[in-house]
Parts: sequence; C-alpha cells; structure tokens
Amino acid sequence: MSEIKALKELREWAEQFCSMGKHDPLMFADKIQAEVDERFIELPLDADGAPIHVGDEMSQNGVKLGYVTAVGYNKESRAWVLPYGKNVSIPFIASGIKHVKQRPVEDVLDDLVNDNAWDKAGDFEETKREIIAKYADEIRELAKEGSL
Repeated sequence: MSEIKALKELREWAEQFCSMGKHDPLMFADKIQAEVDERFIELPLDADGAPIHVGDEMSQNGVKLGYVTAVGYNKESRAWVLPYGKNVSIPFIASGIKHVKQRPVEDVLDDLVNDNAWDKAGDFEETKREIIAKYADEIRELAKEGSL
C-alpha cells in the first residue's frame, strides 16, 4: 500500500471525529486508498533513491544511456530506456542506473564569460553573436528540462 501524506492526515482527523460518536468518515479514506492501489503504481527508484519518470535522462556507470520510455514496478523495479542511436527500448533494473545531472546554469554562464573565443575574435561582433547563441541554446535546453 502506498503512503499518501494527505490520506494519512485525513485518517487521523477521521479517527478523532469518530471518537466523538460522529458518522464514520474513515470509509471515504478507505475508498480513496482502494482507488489509489487499483489505479496507480509506485515509481521505481534509481541508485540514488530518486523516482524515475518517463522522459528522464539516465546513465549507468557515468555513461549516458538515453531517455526513459516506460517504467514498471515489481520486485526488480525496471525502467525501459531508449538508448541514443537505437530504436528499441532496453529494460534496466532501476537501482543500477542514475539520473543524468544537468549542468548548473551558473557553470554555463561561467563558461560564457571565460570562453577563449572572445580573445580570438577576428570579426568581434559576429563571434560575439555566435558565442552568445551557443550558450543561450544550452540555457534554453536546461530550462526546457526543468533544471533552472
């Protein structure tokens, strides 16, 4: 059975309510729990204990694998990952893979400021636009992935 904090609070409130001889609201908590147990699965956890979601980028032993296409929760807790350059997802035991850590935006900006291309600019305005575009693309990608 999954542990839902709000449902636990509802049960605690209902127990106090019932102890005063009021109508039994615990039946509603039981109905909610039954629906959750019937319709939802627990997400598998990676090697760091973080839940794995469809779309997450995963790695194994520091090597990027690809993006999660499906998850399954059983005794092995598997995540199906579509490896880069392949057209078939491969199942991995969730506890043997990790989420790819995105670069912090501060690192991207630091690289922008310290990019050697600034010093080598022949046509400075053109080079400046190219450098800014390069790092802006990386920041947009971080924003799209929710890393900002």
